Amino acid sequence: MIKRNKHYEQYQYYIVPRFSDIMINQLAKHSDREDNWKDTNTYWLINRAKEELREVEDAVSKITMLCPSKKERDRVARECADVSNFMMMIADSIDAI
Repeated sequence: MIKRNKHYEQYQYYIVPRFSDIMINQLAKHSDREDNWKDTNTYWLINRAKEELREVEDAVSKITMLCPSKKERDRVARECADVSNFMMMIADSIDAI
């Protein structure tokens, strides 16, 4: 059962669908490289997720904090989606989802 809090509807109806769209777009962009993750070593996927997380850190570190540009914010979102995609691949590779 989902525990609902005061932000539940905001996440369910706005943030999660938007983020999942970014995930799908990123997955499609890289589908030639990671389209068969079920046959990929789980530890390789974990290492790729770590690499992507470093890319998130890099993208965040380059943001102009006072007024981040749309380009900077979009890059962070894409890099976060890449991490999430690898997390999904890991869960799927061990039949957890």
